[in-house]
Amino acid sequence: MTAHRVLRLGLPIEDVFHSVQGRVQPRLLYTAGLLPRDPAGRVTPGGAADQARVIAGQLQRLCTEVGGAWAPVVLDIYLAADRGSNVARAVNRVEVDGLLPTLASAPEPVVRVCTVERLNDPDYRLEVAAICVPEEELQSSELASETLHVLYGSPATRTGDTVYLALHEDLSDEGTGMAARYDRAMGALLATLARFGLGPKDLMQTTTYVTESIVPHLEEVGAVRRRHFPDVHAPAGTTVQVSSLSDPRSRVGIAGIAAVQEDESER
Repeated sequence: MTAHRVLRLGLPIEDVFHSVQGRVQPRLLYTAGLLPRDPAGRVTPGGAADQARVIAGQLQRLCTEVGGAWAPVVLDIYLAADRGSNVARAVNRVEVDGLLPTLASAPEPVVRVCTVERLNDPDYRLEVAAICVPEEELQSSELASETLHVLYGSPATRTGDTVYLALHEDLSDEGTGMAARYDRAMGALLATLARFGLGPKDLMQTTTYVTESIVPHLEEVGAVRRRHFPDVHAPAGTTVQVSSLSDPRSRVGIAGIAAVQEDESER
């Protein structure tokens, strides 16, 4: 397999937006955001389930083009909030429970799901991006039943020297402050990481999803981060504000990527 191959599906958007649908390096396939469009560029009508079947077909085509048996290790699912609805916080659980079997089979991938106010086309119900690896390299974490902060898929999956961590959400009651919610979400993520024998020094990157601006709370959240990472550099981080997370109680969720370092002296 040639390193850094590019994959195309023949969709019109590839030429318009100067994009590719996948890039491959040995043992890893990264997809673009897969959209519910047919080869002619038409949006698939219907709900999220109908559009998920089209996206699953695109993902399978990409994996087939690489060759061999590949499976998603990470699924990023972006759901569009119901137009004109005031209950966007309730749509995820209903839709995602039906979507996951369509998008991936066992072993369960790491899943990061959120609702956004809108996608690029008003008729899109969802968009999905994935990281895939050869099936034989997937290692099930067997942590799903023990991690209450992860609502879909596997809390974490290791492939090679990388551990992918799912979206760990805080499920506090209304009125809990941003810093306390961040503290609980980060604590849950680090607890999952510890099950692999890894610690804060091994956490390379995090993505934090919030349902309100984190800017007014930066000082308090910064203090929480210093407590979780007292003697090491904090991981590289990105924060994204979304309409909702996987549970109506969730206001903060954190996903991450950790590196397994063979030489313990480097940790």
